[in-house]
Amino acid sequence: MKSLFRSIGDFFHFTRAYQWYPGKIPLMLGFALTMLLAEPGQQHGLLWVLAAYVLTCLFLAASYMLNNIADREADSKANKRMGLDGWSRGKQAIPVIIFTALTLVGGIVLMPASAIFAMIGCYILSWSYSCPPLRFKEHTLLGPFVPAFTQVPAPALVMVVAWGALPLPALIYLMIVFFYLLRMLFVHQLLDYENDRIAGTYTTAIQLGFTAMQRLLFLTFTLELVCLIVFLVLLVSAGFSWILLIGLAWPLFIVILRWSRRELIRLDSYSYIPLADIHESLLPLILAVGVAMREKNLMIAIVPLMVFLFLKRHIERLVIPLLGWKE
Repeated sequence: MKSLFRSIGDFFHFTRAYQWYPGKIPLMLGFALTMLLAEPGQQHGLLWVLAAYVLTCLFLAASYMLNNIADREADSKANKRMGLDGWSRGKQAIPVIIFTALTLVGGIVLMPASAIFAMIGCYILSWSYSCPPLRFKEHTLLGPFVPAFTQVPAPALVMVVAWGALPLPALIYLMIVFFYLLRMLFVHQLLDYENDRIAGTYTTAIQLGFTAMQRLLFLTFTLELVCLIVFLVLLVSAGFSWILLIGLAWPLFIVILRWSRRELIRLDSYSYIPLADIHESLLPLILAVGVAMREKNLMIAIVPLMVFLFLKRHIERLVIPLLGWKE
């Protein structure tokens, strides 16, 4: 029994769900909920949200596993365990194929044919990031931009194709997500700057220089913040209850509390990530409440579902910073 649980744990480690699930899936569901708010009265609203959840999980799992296979030799040299390390490359490819097939079958069942081609495009973009001959992962300038687009905005556009429309609030939300994910990749490169410089790894940060990268990080954060403000204005102007948005004052309270404790808030740090509490926890929850209030019927179930699916992330983003603990 212990061996079985160990094997299951090893497999889930190989999918790297611990990396993409808490930070990426809430963003995708936030987009799905924004689409429902912008285009009310959808007959199968809850089904759309669940489809976005399941298909994005399958897509990201397959993409991250493929990246593990592509980086197999480098990870081995760095003594980095990524799960299923005892398997051959061919065996490791089996779950990638299975998850890809499940995504496509799910898409065929739940979406129109046009969306399937868009879904295939997502996989091609994912493969081109990890695998030769393009392998955008090693491209000095495109390295951060491709994954920032591939991880959530690209699957979201599959939903747009299936839906047949891209309302303005949904477009602005996608821009928020893109800038946020891009910012996180910039932070990662800045934190690894010295190690990459010594190792001779030519990332975007190394190519542009540390100071220039910090300026780019600040610019990205500014664009992200502006898009967030525009998004909230669009929601209220479209009839979204401004009372629900009062919940967004919670991160402001956390920031004031950290200042009172003399705890630094930096953009180039993971100790406290500005706006992450809004993007990954509060905003998707508030959007879920807004959809439930407008649609009623089965959509009421979306609120407890959003709490349950991301309970750990809610605690990490909203409670732990308040208590001054480290995640």
